[in-house]
Amino acid sequence: MGIKEGNLIKMKAEPDFPVRYYLRLGDEEIFLNDLIGKEVRFEYTGQINCISCGKVTKTSFGQGFCYNCLQTAPEASESVMRPELSKAHFGIARDPVWAEEHDLIDHFVYLAASPDLKVGVTRHHQVPVRWIDQGAGSAVILAKTPNRHIAGVMEVWLKQFYSDKTN
Repeated sequence: MGIKEGNLIKMKAEPDFPVRYYLRLGDEEIFLNDLIGKEVRFEYTGQINCISCGKVTKTSFGQGFCYNCLQTAPEASESVMRPELSKAHFGIARDPVWAEEHDLIDHFVYLAASPDLKVGVTRHHQVPVRWIDQGAGSAVILAKTPNRHIAGVMEVWLKQFYSDKTN
């Protein structure tokens, strides 16, 4: 395969049997299933690039952002990790277009077995990939909501009874 270079981005998974995994390295996708049983070596060069603006940074925040993008990028807003904080349904968002495409769409509240039972929220188009990401063997949808905020409020209530963490 040779030497590949680039920024690592969240691995892509496609539902199949077995699941198809792709390592996203810069603009390239490497089909990982072909590498099962083979030796693979990763080398960290010490360079960190922001996943939003691409700027070289000394430290990354919140899953790969530079500090400025952590504070301003819509994909780093507080509602990404805490859906109940979404205010997009009130017209309040870092980027209204982004919010319309990500917060103001159908969301599912679910229970997943991954390996313990956990409660979660995901956008309708992330099913079943979200569950694959969490290593869930199965999941059940509890509710379909018209936006992220309502799903988040339901999740907060359900966290009284179920964890929202995946080991």
